[in-house]
Amino acid sequence: MDPVPLVTGAEGAPRSYKLMEIPPELESILSAGTDSPLLTFNGRLVDEAVLSTTNKTYAVRQVHQSNSLLLCAVEQSGDGGMYLRLHQNVADTIELVPTPPRLGRIVALLHDSEYAGEEAEMDAAFARLYTPNEVRSVIQASEEELAQGLRDEHVLVLDGYTRRVATSFLHELLRVVLNQLDILACDAEHVPYAPVLEALQMSARAEVAEKMLCDWFCAAPRPTGVPTHVALATADIARFIGVYLLSTEKRMALLDFLARWKEALGPLADEAQLPLLTGNYLFYPPPASFTTVNAHQAGHTEPMPETLASGIAIQYFPREHLPLAPAQCLQELFMLRTQWVREEITPFIAHLLSAAPGSKKNAGLDGLLLKHGRSCKARWSRVHAAVLLRAGLLDSAGAPPATGTEECTLYQARVKY
Repeated sequence: MDPVPLVTGAEGAPRSYKLMEIPPELESILSAGTDSPLLTFNGRLVDEAVLSTTNKTYAVRQVHQSNSLLLCAVEQSGDGGMYLRLHQNVADTIELVPTPPRLGRIVALLHDSEYAGEEAEMDAAFARLYTPNEVRSVIQASEEELAQGLRDEHVLVLDGYTRRVATSFLHELLRVVLNQLDILACDAEHVPYAPVLEALQMSARAEVAEKMLCDWFCAAPRPTGVPTHVALATADIARFIGVYLLSTEKRMALLDFLARWKEALGPLADEAQLPLLTGNYLFYPPPASFTTVNAHQAGHTEPMPETLASGIAIQYFPREHLPLAPAQCLQELFMLRTQWVREEITPFIAHLLSAAPGSKKNAGLDGLLLKHGRSCKARWSRVHAAVLLRAGLLDSAGAPPATGTEECTLYQARVKY
């Protein structure tokens, strides 16, 4: 084969290229044809670049390649021969890395314009209001992720503007709903729609009341038309009230919190199960302080569940306040506590693995922890594991947790912060 000349001087206007490596799942969507999703870059100028599809978010990163890539075009010379014209020597490429949606900005963006009832609307009259398109342009998330994020934060459109219902006001409205369950003597699975809606409209606009009963706290898909009865999502109501109570106190005794939570839930008191609040609290003293690496000492201290729980305090610590970058997130967690039990730290980092397609979650979790920390095996009593990890004073059969010891895994930072 005859050699092909390489010409380095480019004709006409200089060209500049950026090569982007497309993940397989995005490539398959783009190759589907006319139904390919719209790709958007949202956010502010100071934000890290993020690419969003209809259902997924990717961080855009520039990667330096050790081997250069020559971008050439085949051209024909005047004598009929062929040669290559070099357009660019590419040393950097752009890669797309799946990343959790950046939804934390929703609360900060809509804080000043929160809806807190008709009586408080005068106070919000001078607040900056955002249209749905304006919110979409600065929140770095896909369409589906943004829709779910707005629902989770109880956001709706009022008079053409995106408004978040204030947490304290929504708590008051839920108390109205719980009172109506007692007044109407009805089950949460079969709640008369009209009287509860009317009771809510005494304090809130109809749009807010309808969203509460037919969407945010509805157990079934939104009904078509005007329903006669609705089924309430009791676990969602219990979770919201539990998180709200946690957020109002810096730290409180665990048993006192459980009692307050059940009292606030009224007819739904049985729904007050601490696993609903996973990722929103920490126990003090830290669970790792009850473990031992000496197997002979593990079974020497085995208190009754109620005795152990009476010495535990609970503190509000929401996962949403942690950084989204894995390294910064783990650093902050290890600065907070030198040692973590694996099951204790998992709720605060599990969302960082949701973007890794095709990987086993447990393997990805252990890999992430071992990348930024080191592990060791320890033991503690089964009572400690039941109370400190599962907040279970009784097992599923209503009996105290089993006695004996069991193994647990501890993680600590590789470096001392």
